[in-house]
Amino acid sequence: MFSVPMVKSLRMELPDRLPGEDGVALVLQLPDETGTPFDLASIRGKIVVLTSLPFASATARDETFDGIRRLRKRLRGLADAVHYVTLCHGGDAAGLSALLDERHARKPVAHYVLDPQSRELERLLEDAGAPGAAFLLLDRHGRVRGSYADMPRDHDRLVTHAGQLANWPAQDPPPPR
Repeated sequence: MFSVPMVKSLRMELPDRLPGEDGVALVLQLPDETGTPFDLASIRGKIVVLTSLPFASATARDETFDGIRRLRKRLRGLADAVHYVTLCHGGDAAGLSALLDERHARKPVAHYVLDPQSRELERLLEDAGAPGAAFLLLDRHGRVRGSYADMPRDHDRLVTHAGQLANWPAQDPPPPR
């Protein structure tokens, strides 16, 4: 009886490879709420979920923040393999710092950076070929492996793809030299 799950798993087909393994690493360097520069290269070796947080409207900010938190809860089984980078726009360092304190959001795997005019976010989405995406999934080498809308169906795909990258090394080969 103990071998039945193992035999079943050996007969299963592996999922299709995620696109983007031949892409180039995204580059991002922005300050956090303390003015400390954050660079995407500093978390190479981790899978990254990149998204934005609008500050223009308190309602939109709170809904987006809660959505990010729900997504993080769904990915918590991947522990430290996944880092979250949130580009905050329409606000300032003091507002971001107050929000992070209020929401107890400072975690080693969560990075909040300031992108006042959304220029870097727009550039990253354009570089990824996904100008309307709400989330980008980056592999351990900083390459875009998926773009996702802010809908439950796309959250399911994001969770599945992050799990593939975290648990199946062949999905995340090193860049060609």
